Parts: sequence; structure tokens; C-alpha cells
Amino acid sequence: MVGCAYKVQPTSVRAINLYNQYEEKIPGLFGLVVDDTLKDIKREIKPSTYFCSAHVYPLDTGNSLISSIRTMVGSLFEQTTDLSSLHSFEKSEYKGIIYVRLIDFTPKLNFYPGFWSGSCAATTEISLEIVIRNQNEILFQTTSIGSKTAEGDAGSFCDKSGEVLAESITRATRDVLERIAERIANSSRLRKL
Repeated sequence: MVGCAYKVQPTSVRAINLYNQYEEKIPGLFGLVVDDTLKDIKREIKPSTYFCSAHVYPLDTGNSLISSIRTMVGSLFEQTTDLSSLHSFEKSEYKGIIYVRLIDFTPKLNFYPGFWSGSCAATTEISLEIVIRNQNEILFQTTSIGSKTAEGDAGSFCDKSGEVLAESITRATRDVLERIAERIANSSRLRKL
């Protein structure tokens, strides 16, 4: 039996729901540096069950995750600009630099046989670290984990499972970014700069 590869295409998160005790965004200009660990998140996901095990699900989620991070940062800070590296922080007009690093990205896919077609469940765990600093010190630092599951029809030939996996990745992205965004938004120290 020859297996197939079904490409997984997660989407970026466009809105972040969070509790914010402040009405205004964090004032000033901040630079955003995205670590290389986020730029090349490519995996070939194989089911952890025997059913549909002949198939692989290649994914490249770097662009959607980076786009989601930019959306989050833009919703929290008055002004942001992308920087290529931490060394770009020499200019005095920046109040701080936001550094984002991927700690862990673990998607899993399980299948359950059915009469005509099976069902599947995908669970994704994403862990990110955010450090915000000025030229002298760290102003804010946090690590958070987002984990979400999506379930759905696997399709006649396991062909719909990529959509379920993509939904799981999108939900986990939203989960981790909402946790981080709430911590940043409510940081009194960042607002006193």
C-alpha cells in the first residue's frame, strides 16, 4: 500500500481576546525580533495510530505563527516595527525590543476507524518565550504554553485529516498568544517607561 502526503495549512490568528485593565495601548515605539526558531517550523506528521499510518502530513507553520505574533504585538503596542536581530537595537528612538522565541511545537494526530470513513483527533502544543527589554535591562519576561485539540472526519482516504490538524494548530496558537497578550497588556512596568 502506497501512502499519500496531505499538506497541512494552518491559518494565522487575526484577533486576540484578552482581559486588559487598561484602555490604551502600551505607548512608544518597540522593535519586534522573531527568533530563527520560528522561521522554519517544518514537520512531517505521521499518525500515532495504525489506522491511516501509510500517510504523512507535511506542514510549515512558520509564516502563520509569525503573522499571528505580529497581529498580537500590533494590538498591544502603540507602534511596532520589525527588526532583523537584537543588534538592530542601537537607535535611541526605541523604548524597547520584543524578542520572541519558540520553545516547543508538538503536533500529534490520532485516527479512529469507522464503517465508511474514520475520524481523527489532532492535539497541538506550542510553547513560546517573550522577552521585552530596553538597552539596560529586562522589562518583562514570560513563557507560556498553549495546547488545543480538534476533532473531525478523517475522510474516505484520510484526506481530510490535514484540515483537522491545521485547526488544532490554529487553536493552540490562539491559546498561547492570548495568555501572553494578557500578561503583557496588564504589565504596569511596561506602561511606566
